[in-house]
Amino acid sequence: MKKLLAGLLTAFLMTAGLVAAGSSTPASAICGDPQYPQCFRTQTGLTVKNVAPRKKSFTATVKAVGTNAKPTGTFVFRFKKVGGGPAATVTKAVPKTGRVTLQRSFGKGTFNATVSYRPKARSIFKASTSPTRSFTIK
Repeated sequence: MKKLLAGLLTAFLMTAGLVAAGSSTPASAICGDPQYPQCFRTQTGLTVKNVAPRKKSFTATVKAVGTNAKPTGTFVFRFKKVGGGPAATVTKAVPKTGRVTLQRSFGKGTFNATVSYRPKARSIFKASTSPTRSFTIK
């Protein structure tokens, strides 16, 4: 009799929305999954500052659009010399502040720099890329 009453009470509370149903599998929040339609865009920014004649400071930022949640994942900095040469990449983890600063020295020439935000696996955030920043080393 106790089990019957407990079952009826639980069923009533669940239909009223007062008790959540439990599951042994963790919830997965994957963008593109029809079961989880809410994914948030991100905006990635890049600023370039002079540190020394041949040294630059690059500050990458990421913020989510439409939520106050903090994006987690990695930044991938990409540096490419205009007119030739392979591109160089540097990967850094995104801290809770959403801001990473990287300093790097370059040879003579004109370079393009971009940074891409790559979210962690099973994240509610979408990837994004900053606009390209050009700079010249004399």
